[in-house]
Amino acid sequence: MKIHISKTNYASDSVMILFIVLYRLLLDLIYTKHLYPLFGYMGFEYNLDFGLISLSWLLLIITFPFVIKCSTRGDLSDVITLLLIYLSYIPFTTMVAYYGYSLGYIFANTLYWIILLLSSYYLPSPKKHFDLKIANKQYVLSIIEILFSFTILYISWRYTGFRFSIDLSQVYAYRMEARLSSMPTVLNYLFAASKAVIPILLVYYLDVKKYWHAGLLLLIQIFSFSINGSKTVLFGTLLSIILFIIYNNRYLKTIPQLLLGVSVVAFIETSLFKSYFVLSYFLRRVLFLPNMLGEYYFDFFSTNEPDYYRQSFLRLFGVKSPYSEIDNLIGTLYFNKPDMAANNGLSSDAITNLGYIGLIVMPYVLMMVLKYLDKCTYGIDKRIYISTAITYSVIIISSFLPTILLSHGLFVLSLVLLLLPRFNNQNSEANNDIQKNNKKSIASKGQ
Repeated sequence: MKIHISKTNYASDSVMILFIVLYRLLLDLIYTKHLYPLFGYMGFEYNLDFGLISLSWLLLIITFPFVIKCSTRGDLSDVITLLLIYLSYIPFTTMVAYYGYSLGYIFANTLYWIILLLSSYYLPSPKKHFDLKIANKQYVLSIIEILFSFTILYISWRYTGFRFSIDLSQVYAYRMEARLSSMPTVLNYLFAASKAVIPILLVYYLDVKKYWHAGLLLLIQIFSFSINGSKTVLFGTLLSIILFIIYNNRYLKTIPQLLLGVSVVAFIETSLFKSYFVLSYFLRRVLFLPNMLGEYYFDFFSTNEPDYYRQSFLRLFGVKSPYSEIDNLIGTLYFNKPDMAANNGLSSDAITNLGYIGLIVMPYVLMMVLKYLDKCTYGIDKRIYISTAITYSVIIISSFLPTILLSHGLFVLSLVLLLLPRFNNQNSEANNDIQKNNKKSIASKGQ
């Protein structure tokens, strides 16, 4: 793998790698000193094996070329891949060192990741976007916007009486109320897809300076939050606005610093104040719990028949699965909690639905989907869709791919992205680089 690195890039890449190492070291410390002692009763284990510690660092080091490439290229698929490495793979290496994984799972999960990273590295970046042959794209975009806005307002009226609230203390009450409501399947799909589509439209209108339009969509999102208390809706919308205002491509190389900072806050909070909010709600839930679930899924489906997506899209054709709801099945078998929805993604999706062959096929399929998104976003101001990368990174960690495409609205989102006008920021950046290189070439010839 050859990467042309200037002295400036070499320095910034070295700093980035240093912070990745520091991030991993702090995760090790937090896992052994705080997470295991506090949450060992939930299944987190501690096993000291110097061979596995050495292996875990080797598994981390092999990601460095991919991190550098993704940070330099910066397409949507690259940003999502980076976040998956930081939020899933690096915590996996910590658990390789101290959790006590079986060698079978270490091999299986590593194989999945190697194929995912190689696919990211070698599949080409888009040269142009898909061009939908639609005469009036803005008209179609308006129809989609009205459809989703009307859906949210209808659900709000029908099931909550137009409740309008941002009270975080009522999140679980709203969520339980939404579960008890008998909402039609079509409304459920539209409502789920709106969580991805409306933030994109909101920041698009901010970008074209239609602030009143963006303000209306912000109100729609508050109605959406008030339906089921989804913190993704509330914080995802705020994150979209903040990133639109402050985002710069250089920030991709500072993600390790940010995550290191969050980890430092968790360590200080737990050590000095005996409080576990950041440790529990971010590090445990987002970083470590999915990796623990990964081995549970592997343990069950490496010795039992794969589901072959019979609980996914095939059930729409009347195909029956031999299992009860898989997420509840894992919750029952490994946590003794039948009502627990132990959702998981990445290698869990692969082994659950296609068995061992899925570990080879599914990472490539996932990367093809992400590269398709690159085609959809090529030429769009990155500030419009950067928050989407964060949202879908978390979703990919915890969901099967068909669920992401359908229930989480990725298909509809890609259509919306294709309807947005191209601002040619990427093209203009490339042209600027070409002009600079030409000037250097002319200057060198003159000398």
